[in-house]
Amino acid sequence: MSNINYYNETGEEIETRGVNTFKNLTGITLREGDERRSLIKVLSYLLYTHGKKINYAGANNFVRFADETTIELHGENKEVDRGEASKASTTLQYKREGNLSERQPIPMGSRVTAGGQAIFETTETAYFEINYTTATVNAECTEEGSSGNGYVSGQINTIIDSIPFVTSVTNITESDGGSDVQDIEEYRKDINESMEGYSIAGPSGAYRYHALNAHPTITDAYVEQLSEGVIGVWILAEDGEIPSDDAIADTLSRLSSKTVRPLTDTVEVNKCTQASYNIDFDYYINEAVESSTLTIQNEVDTVVSDWVASNKSKLGKDVVPDSLTGDLMSIEVNGEKALKRLVIREPAYSETSGKQVAVAETISAVYAGVEDE
Repeated sequence: MSNINYYNETGEEIETRGVNTFKNLTGITLREGDERRSLIKVLSYLLYTHGKKINYAGANNFVRFADETTIELHGENKEVDRGEASKASTTLQYKREGNLSERQPIPMGSRVTAGGQAIFETTETAYFEINYTTATVNAECTEEGSSGNGYVSGQINTIIDSIPFVTSVTNITESDGGSDVQDIEEYRKDINESMEGYSIAGPSGAYRYHALNAHPTITDAYVEQLSEGVIGVWILAEDGEIPSDDAIADTLSRLSSKTVRPLTDTVEVNKCTQASYNIDFDYYINEAVESSTLTIQNEVDTVVSDWVASNKSKLGKDVVPDSLTGDLMSIEVNGEKALKRLVIREPAYSETSGKQVAVAETISAVYAGVEDE
């Protein structure tokens, strides 16, 4: 079923039905231009638009077709919360010169930026202790979302709100923890899978469901029975990253709830490990599309990037070089095959366990020249 149509008459069909009904009742055939037919046209349009609204409202009764507003009502009915947006956080280190004999505050809400791209503000009041030239304080991005993630140490280094005697600031941890509002399709999937979560009999699907909903950064989970009554759970964070300690703690807390874990089970939550591989290949462009070399080079980079992202999006996804070859050789420019051939040195095929995520360590895609067919 691709769509739901409780009411599927077109405007023209409604008008024809109206004209025929009028003729059956009065014996009069209404011609174009007759004001009575014009009135039927207007009523037909109103009935048609009303029918579209009926279809739209009816479709929203189903999770599969629900819109942004109604999907959250479905989630509420199934006790499935939509992942909310959160702010990225980091730790800042301020430095001062002078005033060392005073215990000097760094006010809560003091703002800093990473070159004007993202703004972070301190979440508490911190202090330079007497005779200390540095002080550390927690800070979070002023905007919710994943855009505040990934600023490595030293990148957040511009002071917005000046503080007396303070000469510099820098982040000493990479910013992370920011997330966007859960995508509607992901949320739709969570609602459909929520039936798994109603069981506390210990099925792997139930543990996986609850693990995926324990922390906003968790994107995949693997469950294995380690021994009688002992369940091991491995989790993966966004972008193929190792999950944070907070994610581990939240997952363990959720899976240890009396409404989730059978009394006879012991649950262990673990960080997944990264199975690294390298990408190293040369590619030759088809002579027929040589004029589009720059476009093809960009497309090759995009294909490789998408392939790497796909590999690290799930736990236990094997590294299959044939799929990379297929993706690259399918590149076309103006209907012509873009690449003549590939010389792939790495990766070789490798299996990845459910406790691992495949992550590319080095990537080398070298344009080696042009060849004719």
